[in-house]
Amino acid sequence: MAKLSDLRKPARRSPAAQAEEGIPRPPFRWKSRVLLPVAILGGFLALLGATVYTALIPAVEVHAAAVVVKKLEGQATGAVSVQAAGWVEAEPYKCYVTALTDGIVREVLVLEGDSVKAGQVVVRLVDEDARLAVQRAEAKVRELEGALEAARAHLTAARTEWENPVERRRAVEVSEAQLAESRAALAQISAEISAEEANLEHVKSEYDRGVSLHGSSSMSESELVRRRSLFNSQKSKIEAMRMRQAATGELISRHEAEARAAREFMRLRTEERLKLEQSQAALIQAEASLSQARTALAEVRLRLERTEIRSPMDGIVMSRLTEPGSKVVLISDNPGSARVVSLYDHRRLQVRVDIPLADAGKIGVGQAAEMVVDVLPDRTFSGTVTRVLHEANIQKNTLEVKVTIADPDPQLRPEMLARVRFLAKVDAGEEEKAQRVFAPESAFKNSGGTGKTWVVADFDGTRGIAVSKAVKIGHSKKDGWVEVLAGLQPGDLVVTRSAVELKTGRAVRVMFE
Repeated sequence: MAKLSDLRKPARRSPAAQAEEGIPRPPFRWKSRVLLPVAILGGFLALLGATVYTALIPAVEVHAAAVVVKKLEGQATGAVSVQAAGWVEAEPYKCYVTALTDGIVREVLVLEGDSVKAGQVVVRLVDEDARLAVQRAEAKVRELEGALEAARAHLTAARTEWENPVERRRAVEVSEAQLAESRAALAQISAEISAEEANLEHVKSEYDRGVSLHGSSSMSESELVRRRSLFNSQKSKIEAMRMRQAATGELISRHEAEARAAREFMRLRTEERLKLEQSQAALIQAEASLSQARTALAEVRLRLERTEIRSPMDGIVMSRLTEPGSKVVLISDNPGSARVVSLYDHRRLQVRVDIPLADAGKIGVGQAAEMVVDVLPDRTFSGTVTRVLHEANIQKNTLEVKVTIADPDPQLRPEMLARVRFLAKVDAGEEEKAQRVFAPESAFKNSGGTGKTWVVADFDGTRGIAVSKAVKIGHSKKDGWVEVLAGLQPGDLVVTRSAVELKTGRAVRVMFE
């Protein structure tokens, strides 16, 4: 007996039977029957492959640190209080390379835009006359050096003569010897006179006795005459000896005077003293003359050296102010007559800004500012107000302000137009300080400091995926961290060091700094 359910089901007929009855065959839906299952199967296989790849491929070990927020005391809040245009210039002012001697320019060794070092020769002057002056001064010095040696020799001789008065001692000794000889001669004459006087007494007694005998005719006349002649001769002899004695006494007086004079000359030695002092004075004069000649030589050598005009500092040539054949003059009514080159230090730049007087009260020394220059429109430079001039420009109704550029770029040039935004000052008594996002400075070294860094995404506590991110870097730096203006959020992990070159999607294993 057939079941009721079997009676309700229609009988299945074959396609051939259906075709014979005229019923069409339904269409084949390949999207739902083939494509969809294949897509599902492919996605499953891709997911499985990614999972297997992640599990099997080893992760690269990297060092990373989290982006943080730091407080900066004394920084601007970021609100712009005043905006004005300005011009880039050297800080605190440009430098002129100036000639230190008059002359004619022979050659200029630098051009605008050239870099120069301190002490580098930038201009040479004609130097033939200076070289001849040096030769003359050197010859004069050699001449006076010879004169100085001669003066020293004379002084040595005079000092030797003063310390060893041989001639004076000889004169004293000679005069004393002559005095002694004269006194001895006087004593000898006195003794001879005494002897002759005794002989005179004998002759006189013989003569007197002869006179008596002649009176008694006991002695001849001739004998008496002989005795008289002998007596007279003896008297004359004694008289001559006495005259000689007197002359010897006079000689002794003269020798005594000469001896006294010789001893006084020995004591005073006036001539030797004068000679010594004159030699000393001549030596001083020779030394002074030589010193003057050496000073003159140093002056002409300095003049020769100054024919090479050197840069006083490291810098960039801003403008060339002379050319070969021009004359440079130190003393002139024209203050620029001796200037040859103007320089500036590209590492020290500032912006001079004309602030309208209505806004001048909002600007003060130490205030932070931001600057944009047309040559680098995508970069913002930070700076600080260093000077506010004390004289306003009545024609422009402005007050000039100087803003130092914190980190000037080598592409900046003097007189480039800059747009300056002065940031509102922070009250020193406020407890809340400006907060900025900071990332490790080492996170940007691998990118060459271009504002790109590697960030660890999908971090699970140990591993993650490396992703490259564009970041806008600021100018504030603090303890090895650099300010991030855009592109990163606090807490993001940035790669600070990696052993291999990273690629986007590469698995990394994080080691914290």
